[in-house]
Amino acid sequence: MIKDILNYDVKYVRLPYGSYPKDAIKFAEQLGFVITEHSLDSKDFLGSSDAMVHSYQNALSPTSNFIAVHRDHAKVTALYLPNIILLIKKQRLRPFLLSQCI
Repeated sequence: MIKDILNYDVKYVRLPYGSYPKDAIKFAEQLGFVITEHSLDSKDFLGSSDAMVHSYQNALSPTSNFIAVHRDHAKVTALYLPNIILLIKKQRLRPFLLSQCI
């Protein structure tokens, strides 16, 4: 179904909310997915606030290598994405697909 919508074979998935129940992992692996984790959570699921933007700034560090931006809250993510991108560029990080680094 995902391929029909995106015209792209999805191989890697991150389970929601940083939760990795064994039954969910088993189910995803049976479907052929590779489970990934994140080292920096955008916390955009918390809702919109100026404090949320500062949480990105405080969370970004040179050792972080993956930022989770939650698509289930697209309006909030879209609202703060320009600020997030500025913070990422300021630290000279660059966006990429997870599949590019594996």
